[in-house]
Amino acid sequence: MLHSKVGSIYRVILACLIACAFVFALSWPQYTKHRNATHARQAAELARALAFAQESYRASHGAYTPDFRQLEVTLSCPMAQGKTGLVLDCHDYTYRLENGIIWVEHKTLPVWLEVDIANGAVQCKYKAEDWAGQELCGRLSAI
Repeated sequence: MLHSKVGSIYRVILACLIACAFVFALSWPQYTKHRNATHARQAAELARALAFAQESYRASHGAYTPDFRQLEVTLSCPMAQGKTGLVLDCHDYTYRLENGIIWVEHKTLPVWLEVDIANGAVQCKYKAEDWAGQELCGRLSAI
């Protein structure tokens, strides 16, 4: 009699674990999409702040600066030497200045933001065949 009670308790625990794993497996992709969209929004906000600071810097110094540390913006990421010059190297994104545009590139997804310094407009772009980039840009433009 003791074995049947112990066996049924194990079956209940196993059923609960399977149910929790199933719920986790179904909710993980939605969590990942939400997290990526949140990080993209934060990246766009920082890029807009950098664009505004670049415009102020140009007004007083006559040119834009590729070193974002010289701007009056609080940076939580370090500057690093990238392939094309100085970049702001954050967790998911890298920021760089090129021809009056701040390029914000995602490190793992083929998604990037272009911020025109003159007007502060943010454009989200992705490779045409990439559904993750399309989803991320869709969530970013919906806000």
